[in-house]
Amino acid sequence: MRILAQSLLNKVTQDSIRYQKHIDALTHEIRLLRHLRFARKSEAMDDRQLRLFDEAINEDIAAAEAKLAELTKDQPSTKPRNQPKRQPLPMDLPRVDVHHEPTQTECDCGTAMDRISQDVSERLHYVPGTFHVERHLRGVWVCRCCECMRQEPMPAQIINAGIPTAGLLAHVVVSKYLDHLPLYRQSKIFAREGVELSMSTLADWVGACGVALEPLTQALKAQLLQSRMLHADETPIVVLGNKAQSKRGYVWAYATGVHDGAQ
Repeated sequence: MRILAQSLLNKVTQDSIRYQKHIDALTHEIRLLRHLRFARKSEAMDDRQLRLFDEAINEDIAAAEAKLAELTKDQPSTKPRNQPKRQPLPMDLPRVDVHHEPTQTECDCGTAMDRISQDVSERLHYVPGTFHVERHLRGVWVCRCCECMRQEPMPAQIINAGIPTAGLLAHVVVSKYLDHLPLYRQSKIFAREGVELSMSTLADWVGACGVALEPLTQALKAQLLQSRMLHADETPIVVLGNKAQSKRGYVWAYATGVHDGAQ
């Protein structure tokens, strides 16, 4: 029993050390990215280049912060209290109610439960060309006989306590990476449609989506590694170093061949 307890203690200690190293690395990465974000840029970069630079830095910061939040979710919050207050969604946008009610409104004691109130949370949804607000209504049901309460949980979201729906996030990510539409241009498009979404907010969303899609990335990697043959292609890019000095980097793309499934 002592050997088993000591083995478990050693494993917990090793995991704790590994997690702390990961936390320290992410903290250092965020500090470095913020320095690059707010440090003086080279005057050789024009305004459009600077916007793309800011987008990439903001996305990396958001992704690192999302990973850090996952590792420290059981620890006391260290976020500053003077966080900017979220602006309410425009009142002129149409509202679509989405109801979440329990399938069973009869208590275990056999008494019919009463709906006494509801919680309302709003999320911004986008169908190309139009915005609307999803109002998620979750009724609170109680049994006055045995004083118990029942309420449906909020459906899982990509960004907890955030305003974007999965549809809006998908549109932003597809527009950026498939349609090559930078975030500052998307911000202007959304503003013309009556919704103010800053470039930094969109960058935060993209970073969070990158973290949420990481399991899919690992699954695709595992599937590729099972292939008998892989095709690779490299694209040279300019990467900024620690002191805003540029260096040469590469983006690699991997794919299976058209005859990969043939025996």
